Amino acid sequence: MKIDRIAYEPGLLLEFYQDGLGMLGALCERTWHDRLEIVAEGRPARLWNPEGSLHAVELQFSPAEATSARDASHEVFPGCPLTFLLAEALRPVSLAL
Repeated sequence: MKIDRIAYEPGLLLEFYQDGLGMLGALCERTWHDRLEIVAEGRPARLWNPEGSLHAVELQFSPAEATSARDASHEVFPGCPLTFLLAEALRPVSLAL
């Protein structure tokens, strides 16, 4: 079975982050069309630090065609590790292989 890759759309991904982090208990506010300010502690903060201590960050959702160097700690781009960590945090149980 072949699963097609979903096209990268910063607006949709921003909504996924806002809803997902909100479900985990983080405070999220959209500060611009491509930016999301997050204040998190505990479970949602573990995406950035293993202790889960208070963490505040403004994420920027870069366009897919951007070619400059990217910082995964505060920038979301196609294949960003933070997206995979968020998806894993939202799943209650690991998938059985």
